[in-house]
Amino acid sequence: MRSRAFPASAGCLSSEDAAQSLGGTYQGQAHGSFGDFSIFSFGGTKIISAGGEGALLFDDDEYLGPITRELERLPRFVYRHSSR
Repeated sequence: MRSRAFPASAGCLSSEDAAQSLGGTYQGQAHGSFGDFSIFSFGGTKIISAGGEGALLFDDDEYLGPITRELERLPRFVYRHSSR
């Protein structure tokens, strides 16, 4: 696939920002399937809003361990709604 060819030739991975394209396609291929990783956002202004957060997608189990370790290092944000 062309979108992965250049980064792969340089020893890099490619990511796809698919934040506003959930369910879309380009030339018959689903958005979110063009890079090694794809990112979807569910913020308040996105196609599907869940009040925030997002999704990181990949289809190679080799990445699961390193990604999990990096995500565990991130600070946690807990939203608590107040009626005030």
